[in-house]
Amino acid sequence: MERIFMGAGICYALAALGHLLWARNFLKNARIGKLFLALAFLLHSVELLRQGSLAGAFPLYNLRNAVMFFSWCIVLLYGALLTRHRFELLSFFTVVLVLVFIFPVFLIAPTVPPADRPALADWVTSLHIGLSVFSYATFCLASLAAAGYLVEYRRLKAKAPAAVVLRLPPLEMLESIQVKMIRCGLSTLGLGILAGFCWATRESWSVLVEPKVLLTAAVFLMYLALALSRRGWRGSSRAYSVVVLAGFFICLVSFFIVSVWFSGSHRF
Repeated sequence: MERIFMGAGICYALAALGHLLWARNFLKNARIGKLFLALAFLLHSVELLRQGSLAGAFPLYNLRNAVMFFSWCIVLLYGALLTRHRFELLSFFTVVLVLVFIFPVFLIAPTVPPADRPALADWVTSLHIGLSVFSYATFCLASLAAAGYLVEYRRLKAKAPAAVVLRLPPLEMLESIQVKMIRCGLSTLGLGILAGFCWATRESWSVLVEPKVLLTAAVFLMYLALALSRRGWRGSSRAYSVVVLAGFFICLVSFFIVSVWFSGSHRF
């Protein structure tokens, strides 16, 4: 196991602890948690750069590296939200989610890029894979905001004092985050699909009927329908959040299950 990434994992765990202590009022602010999160992100970035340098390609040639990049994108997006809104948004839950996703990385031995897949070193392929994985990270944060909305809604409905303890954002903010993340994810996934078409014209059109491609198309259409029908959900934000949360499970199936159980050009 790479020491740099091991250090990143430890810092993520300390960041989660720092945010939890702040959320439970044991600390006056979340500076300690944010400090460890920034350090973890830095180490995480260094490890990805190191992996790419060793491979001579974008470091997404197997499921292990894809999960590393996916979790890195989640932290990057969270940092963008934190900068935009100027207060901690689902801090503890975001870091815990990252820990959940990177935990399997510590159990999988690193491998070298497969020699029979030179297309992985091509910039079009890298763009296709990178944008696609990034879009799934945006859908992940949208689902996290949806889960936060449902928790906050239930506690406010029951007038539970614990709702304040978790320091969740207002319902309007959580609703806004869902919409913004879905729009961002649609844009990047659409560009990723376009790059995939460019790659298919040079490789083989048969890749377009592989399970991962078909399921990715289904994910795109599902979130497109959610984005276009947003006005029709006015007054039903709770139901909208349920659909957003449930929709991410399709993303997980596409990202993990299909990659493990099906072969083809889209295997990790």
